[in-house]
Amino acid sequence: LCVGLRGGYCPTRPRFWVSGEYLMWTQRSQNVPPLVTSSPVGTNPLLGLNTATILYDSVPNPLRHGGRFSAGMWMPHFCCNLGLEASFFFLGRVTTHDVFASTGNPVLGRPFNDVTPGNVGPNAEVFAGPGVIGSTTIDTFTQVWGIEGNLRYKWRCSSNCWIDLIGGYRHLNLSEGLNITEDAQTIVAGAPGIRFLEQESFRTRNQFNGVQIGMDGEYHFRGRWFVGFTNKIAMGNVHQIVNI
Repeated sequence: LCVGLRGGYCPTRPRFWVSGEYLMWTQRSQNVPPLVTSSPVGTNPLLGLNTATILYDSVPNPLRHGGRFSAGMWMPHFCCNLGLEASFFFLGRVTTHDVFASTGNPVLGRPFNDVTPGNVGPNAEVFAGPGVIGSTTIDTFTQVWGIEGNLRYKWRCSSNCWIDLIGGYRHLNLSEGLNITEDAQTIVAGAPGIRFLEQESFRTRNQFNGVQIGMDGEYHFRGRWFVGFTNKIAMGNVHQIVNI
């Protein structure tokens, strides 16, 4: 469709341009170790037992909404085939909130691997059961954003289409977190006893920095209709931070 280096007639394209896009993304589901289990009264919520049921072992992944904004310009005079472009995109912060509570029936626990000598194996910290009432709250969050700056070159064009080569820098930032809050209280002779509060926090941040190359083009037909494509590949380094 587009032949020759600037082959044929190449209509003038605007020297400056800006764009805005609405994004709706999905993310692959994320598995986590079993965090909450339940079992009938008189049994233990231990992993591996037929009476135990896993209540939480994956982070929900609803649709993520966001936007992308770009701006650029073609250089004047002798560099008219070269342009500069920058863009920023984000996905809105997504949070989940799950609460597991019981007054003793069913029994609720938080499984863990016991490493006590003579008792190595699956175990569970019961926060709701006979003589104990309590709840565990699990909160998660995910946030993604990125920026890029590119040099754009007019590679192919004709009266109804164009293809540009792209090269530049890209930065991506993915932040995620999982917070667990356990609230349990013993019951002695029908009256409230000792209250226990426990909190755990897991947070990660992945930062990518690298160079990217790609192609961007459009094909126009029937006046106002057009189809476009953008292909990019980035290569670089990921810096990972984990806070527990």
